[in-house]
Amino acid sequence: MFSISQWRITGLVLIVLGLMSASSFVWLGFSEEAIRAMVRGTARTSIFLFVLAFTASSLYRLLKSGWARYLLDNRRYIGLSFALSHFVHLLFLILLMTHYPQDSLAKLNQFEIVGASLTYVFILAMTITSFEPPRRWIGPKNWHRLHTTGMYLVWLIFLETYGKGTLQNGHYLPLVLLLLVAMGLRLAASVKTARSVH
Repeated sequence: MFSISQWRITGLVLIVLGLMSASSFVWLGFSEEAIRAMVRGTARTSIFLFVLAFTASSLYRLLKSGWARYLLDNRRYIGLSFALSHFVHLLFLILLMTHYPQDSLAKLNQFEIVGASLTYVFILAMTITSFEPPRRWIGPKNWHRLHTTGMYLVWLIFLETYGKGTLQNGHYLPLVLLLLVAMGLRLAASVKTARSVH
């Protein structure tokens, strides 16, 4: 039904990120505006890919449709694509803080630094354990704990970031609503599963 699957998804995301970066720096040069544009752009690709991976199993449990099955079958590759996008996002954040520290560092507080650092540690651990040898090494229970905790932590950090951003700029509101809908889908799927058991 869908020709783009597995590693082709990650390859496509890599191409899109490359084109985004190239176009941004071609039009704006190596400037604060170009870097900030990529910080915003990669944040959006990250949240979109995260929501797809976060809701894949829930959508399938609720809908049993072909495209939901596609998301579930390719959840690993969508998750790896999210990690790729978010580490590229981190790269542009580092560029921004390195070349324009007077504007970027002043806006960060200790909670945001700790929260972001912890989130990236979880994303890295989730990425590594998405491959079979590390997954076998930590065992299925620890794998499930790691990925469940990591997903909810990423969701929480996204919600905190864009929730705060919405107070300053209403353009972020759709992203907050997207995150809330994603959580609602997971809760609805959990309720449906619980009812089917009883």
